Amino acid sequence: MPILSSLKRKYSNSFSTEKTYVHWIKHYIFFHNKKHPVEMGKEEIESFLTFLATKKRVSPTTQNKGTAFCKAKMFL
Repeated sequence: MPILSSLKRKYSNSFSTEKTYVHWIKHYIFFHNKKHPVEMGKEEIESFLTFLATKKRVSPTTQNKGTAFCKAKMFL
């Protein structure tokens, strides 16, 4: 994901932030059967976050980390 690496340089994100973005983007893509993020929109983001909250029962902190990919998705 070279685009994310360029974001790191442009916005001075730390390496751990970049790793977090990549982690959640991968989960997001696989959740939607490997559909490219550019082809997805608000509904797919909402369904993924709902899945995390209801089915995976992740903590609010983890949910917030999961939304990090939303920022990165805008640049894909």
